[in-house]
Amino acid sequence: YDAYKDLIRRLQNLYVVYQHIHRRFMGSRVRLFLRVLLRVFKHEQVEHRGVVGAAAEPLAPPDLQAAGARRQLRQAARDGADDAGGARGALRALASTIPNHFVVAPALNLLERLRGGANAPAAWRVFAAITEGTQGEGVTSHLPVLIPELTETMKCVDVNLRVAAMEAMCMMATHCQPEMADEYAGTTFSLIASMLTHAPRSCQWAVHGALSKMCENSLGEAIAPLIVPLIEALKAQTMDLSWRTAARATHSFGAVAQCSLDYFTPYASDILSLLLARAKSAEQTGNGTELQARSVATMATILGVVGIERAPNGLLELLLQTAASALTSADTIARECAHECLGKLAVALEDKFEPYAIDAASAAVAALAQTESASHRTAITTGVVEEQMAAAEALGQYFNSGVVCLRPFLPTTLEALAFASDTTRPTPLRLAAIRALEFIFCLLYTSDAADEGLGVDLGGRRI
Repeated sequence: YDAYKDLIRRLQNLYVVYQHIHRRFMGSRVRLFLRVLLRVFKHEQVEHRGVVGAAAEPLAPPDLQAAGARRQLRQAARDGADDAGGARGALRALASTIPNHFVVAPALNLLERLRGGANAPAAWRVFAAITEGTQGEGVTSHLPVLIPELTETMKCVDVNLRVAAMEAMCMMATHCQPEMADEYAGTTFSLIASMLTHAPRSCQWAVHGALSKMCENSLGEAIAPLIVPLIEALKAQTMDLSWRTAARATHSFGAVAQCSLDYFTPYASDILSLLLARAKSAEQTGNGTELQARSVATMATILGVVGIERAPNGLLELLLQTAASALTSADTIARECAHECLGKLAVALEDKFEPYAIDAASAAVAALAQTESASHRTAITTGVVEEQMAAAEALGQYFNSGVVCLRPFLPTTLEALAFASDTTRPTPLRLAAIRALEFIFCLLYTSDAADEGLGVDLGGRRI
């Protein structure tokens, strides 16, 4: 972690140098930097006085301590030369800070030049890192060419090339939305189903991330033809001996259920039984806290989709009690999943959720009041932020349930969500809080309280 922070600091210094370069030199220097990182990906030692020196020397203007900047660039290359993961992180950071057209075009040029050669896997990894760093900006216009090429590349016999293509596809499915879901849903879901079965373990986190984003942006009709292979692949991973792998698959079941809606109903009973058994197994061993938490949240999500009347006997009570007790857990993931579970059940149970409403809403407000260390950048999503996002969404769902006992809690809730949507907070959290506020305001507008002319006093203004 310290090495990663140091690398980010070096890249920030490098970006300061880049800002002082004339635009007509920018493209060529970025391409040269990509060539350096391409060699780093292959674990080759870089001749620092050669390639890196050539990249560094023209960059630093006299008023920016050029010698120091050159040393930092050389050191960054040294740090990455022994670690391909560090090089990918460096490239992602670079792509996220400079204009995307200065990095996307060179990455595509690398793919064009190295296609079919021994360096093709490294070129695809460079492209994957660039796509992640730019959040897909500048890449979406090239999808008509990239999708067929990646589809064919993922069928090749070269394992390294196939895995690199998988990484690139996952980054595109994650960050090139909604275009991937709107225009390539069938192809992408088919590839994801295949990757869930055949991708190496080290790549599975990216596959599940891609599946989650595709489900978030797709309609049920898009996933319906692939729902059987997706469910079978997720079932196999849910039974994996690795708790982390099983937890990821469990979480993905919820994404698939929310996307497929009625198409998921025929499979709901079997999956609920499977998740309940895995949750109990994890609880008994004491080593699968995340799997147990994810199972509880996913079962609530599935019940929210197919209806609580399909819940096996005793499951609703078990979920409510488990999630309510997890609100005070010392584990961040357990609390995050508790908020997610209770929010989904609140919408399904409506006024029957009242016995749990006050405690659940109080815990969500307390979660939103947490602040992270000043050393954290707002672009980085940590466990605390994930919990706060779940808490913000849950608050909107609690009020959607129509529980009367929450009305006096409204001012505190609005203040907590306003704090979470402040410009200093991480962007994903701000979006979750703003969605919850919008949802609550819509409910207030259509409620009896609004008709009666009641309002909430916040900072001298009535809402």
